[in-house]
Amino acid sequence: SFSGGWLSSFKNRNGIKWRSIFGEAGSVNTESIDEAIPKLKEKINLYHPKDVYNFDETALFYRMEADATLATKTIAGRKKDKERLTIALCCNSDGSDKLTPLVIGKFKSPRPFKNINLKNIGISYRFNTKAWMTALVFQEWIITFDKKIREKNKERKVLLILGNAS
Repeated sequence: SFSGGWLSSFKNRNGIKWRSIFGEAGSVNTESIDEAIPKLKEKINLYHPKDVYNFDETALFYRMEADATLATKTIAGRKKDKERLTIALCCNSDGSDKLTPLVIGKFKSPRPFKNINLKNIGISYRFNTKAWMTALVFQEWIITFDKKIREKNKERKVLLILGNAS
């Protein structure tokens, strides 16, 4: 049987290392984050945890290849296939209220959903040509969110934190 030590020695003997195929650089202004965190904590402390919601979206690049591999030499990369779904998630900070995920795709009727009622799988599906969150899709979501919050208590006040939104 092969052990972790054997595999490590084999990679060293044969010059195999974890190498990036391609990558993208990003930068973050950490000073502005350090200034904003105390202000955000102060605002959040004004609300009960069940009334603090976080909404964020992420991209699922379901056709993209890995950006690193084990190899003996540098490998030339290819153009990334950026076919995507955007997935937006929202829940409150104590986890007692998890809203239906919003999935945004490129097609009105994707083949995998051909004979499926989306309400039965617990998602809300929208589409546009780039599968991105748009102002119109977000406006529809925020109206639905507001109705949900107010259906039990018309006077309820909540804090909605939007991740990565201008």
